[in-house]
Amino acid sequence: MLAAAEGHRRTELSLAREREHAQANLIRRMIAGTIAPAEMRMALLPLGLDPDAAYHALRTCPTPSHGINDIERLLGVDMPASLAHGVIALVDGDLCGFMSSLSKTPFPMPVGVSASAPLTEFKSAFRRATRAFNTARALGAVGVFDLEMLGIQAAIVSDADVGDVFKRRYVDSLNGVTGSEIILDTVERFLNNDLGVEATARELGVHSNTVRQRLGRFEQQTQRSLREAETIAEVWWALQRRHLDAG
Repeated sequence: MLAAAEGHRRTELSLAREREHAQANLIRRMIAGTIAPAEMRMALLPLGLDPDAAYHALRTCPTPSHGINDIERLLGVDMPASLAHGVIALVDGDLCGFMSSLSKTPFPMPVGVSASAPLTEFKSAFRRATRAFNTARALGAVGVFDLEMLGIQAAIVSDADVGDVFKRRYVDSLNGVTGSEIILDTVERFLNNDLGVEATARELGVHSNTVRQRLGRFEQQTQRSLREAETIAEVWWALQRRHLDAG
């Protein structure tokens, strides 16, 4: 009986490894866009998944405190194939795949997802999920995020070249200026307060003329006006890039 049980266990482990390898190969080919629709259909039907349905592409990463099994449980894929609502696999150290629906359980790690889309569009959907994941991870955020939730932060994280240009123009140009950190903090609060001098002064606990003086020093040093919409957008981008670099 012990020998039979051990043989059964080895068989189950072997089948599980084969299934994991097949699923990882499937996800890799879907990410690369090298799998034919008919072949993808044949791979999904035995898993009890509708190949014509819409799914959310997904990407996340195991952490020291939350391993693969924990994430599978949170996603609801640690169940029999007949009850599964998606496929995830370990690809290059990250958990990648697609789900027909997303768990409402809070996730203690960043998870990037795409909007629901047909699996024939998985390659582009997975690219969007990856951008959402990379953005959330760079921001130190946890939970489920898509590009719509992250907004312009995704562009700030991914387009470091543009961010560096703005950072040199509006942050590095104040290097060596007395009180540069206070000036930058005042400018950031000014932008966050919808360009309100009085609100910024109350928040900082200073007189409104002090705020105007600091803003004037910023404009003088950068040779840019905080009354121009383009400058406001660039300064805000530069300050966000500054936080990312510091983090």
